[in-house]
Amino acid sequence: MKHFITLSTFAFAGLCAEAQACTVNSFSSKNGAIYLEAETALLQEHDPQEALALSDTLFSSELNCYERQAVRKLRAAIYVELGEHTNAAMMLIPLVSDKSLSASERSTQAHNIGQIFLAAGDEKAGSKWLKMSKDIASEGN
Repeated sequence: MKHFITLSTFAFAGLCAEAQACTVNSFSSKNGAIYLEAETALLQEHDPQEALALSDTLFSSELNCYERQAVRKLRAAIYVELGEHTNAAMMLIPLVSDKSLSASERSTQAHNIGQIFLAAGDEKAGSKWLKMSKDIASEGN
């Protein structure tokens, strides 16, 4: 229950944030190289610890909006691989309220959060996020 309250607090804080359009659609060369290395560590080398260490470097550096969104998604995948479902959801929650993303993308991220909670055995939180996903998707229509 404590994790759910904490995650709900983050979600509410994110919903209150001002939306700024993200017009960037690529990585800088330095950040792109580190991201690719982290992604390779996770997907090809099956080394989530190395991927997490590399993504830590990115997450704590100056990122443009596109990079920040991509790194959050990568870190969520890493945390799922490590069995850290709460951390995975926390990486995705800010994307649900990021108005620079389309309703379809925000709905997808809410759906992913719901699936993460269901995988962790939290049916109540999972159902809440899956409903939110449908609500967001209907906004885009």
